[in-house]
Amino acid sequence: MKNKKQLKNSEIEEISYKIQTFFDLIPPQKPINETYKVKGGYVSFNPNTDAGAETALCLDDERFFILLGDFRKNIKGIETMKDCIKIFKNLLKTKKAKESLWSSY
Repeated sequence: MKNKKQLKNSEIEEISYKIQTFFDLIPPQKPINETYKVKGGYVSFNPNTDAGAETALCLDDERFFILLGDFRKNIKGIETMKDCIKIFKNLLKTKKAKESLWSSY
């Protein structure tokens, strides 16, 4: 193997220090999505969409009931997707929430 340079320990330490310094400058990031399971699917919360925060009921890979905003407190402790859907529908009916254009339920 031509042109393969063997690094000295001091060079390795210097490179390691530069890499660590670079990553120390990057502020810690919040997780994008928070998810948890309920019977019949899962709930997903994303605070950083183009439309702002969204709370989604994910029934399967193709059906999502998505409301604009953070509605985790409204469904906290609810164990079934069926009951979560009832709450989401009630929020829409009472005009306390708006449905996302991405909703496919």
